[in-house]
Amino acid sequence: MKEVEKLIHDNIEVPFLCEVAGEDSGELIVNTKTEILEPASSSTINAMEDKLGKFSVEFTTFYKKFGGISFHEQPEAFAASLYIHPYEKWEKLYGELMDWFDLIDEDELENSGIDWINNCVVFAEIPSSGNYFVMPLTGSNAGKIIYQDHDGLESNVYAESFFEFLTKFLSAPVAEIEYFGCYTRYSDGKTDKQWIPVKIV
Repeated sequence: MKEVEKLIHDNIEVPFLCEVAGEDSGELIVNTKTEILEPASSSTINAMEDKLGKFSVEFTTFYKKFGGISFHEQPEAFAASLYIHPYEKWEKLYGELMDWFDLIDEDELENSGIDWINNCVVFAEIPSSGNYFVMPLTGSNAGKIIYQDHDGLESNVYAESFFEFLTKFLSAPVAEIEYFGCYTRYSDGKTDKQWIPVKIV
C-alpha cells in the first residue's frame, strides 16, 4: 500500500502537455488536480468485506484511506482520466454496464466467454467513455481487474489485482490514457478544441 499511496500523491497535481485532437496542430499545457474523497466509514468497510469476501483486503485497505478518487481533473472541462467511485456508487455503475450488455444479442453474449456478468463488482470508470473496470467474484478471472469496453464484447484483463491496477495506471498515466482509448480530453477554455495528453511536463 505504501507504493500505491506514493503514486497517488505523486499524481495530485500533474501538468500535461497536450496536443489538439483532429487535423489541427498545436500544444497546450493543462494543469490537472486529483480529488480525493473522505475515507469510507466502518460500516462501508464491513459491507465491502461482505461483498468481496476473499478479494476484499486490497480494496478495504485502500478505502480506509480514500473514499474514492477522481484523477487528473480539469473541472471546467468536466474532464478526468479515471474515477474510482465510492462504494455506495458501485451498484449504480453495475446497472449502467448491464444496460450496455442488454443491447447485445443474447446468444452472442452467451458465447462470448464472459462468465462473470451476474457476479462481479464495477468500481471505476473512464469518464465520458462508457467503459468500466470490473472485478469478477467468480469464474476464470475472479479477483482480476477487467477493462470492459461498452461497445461490444471486448473484455481485457488489465491487472491481476486492485493494487496492480492502481500501480499500472499511476506509474504511466499518459500511456494508460492512450491505451484506454484517449477518452480523456481537456479544454483550452476558449474554443471547442479537444486536447489529448502526450506527456507530463
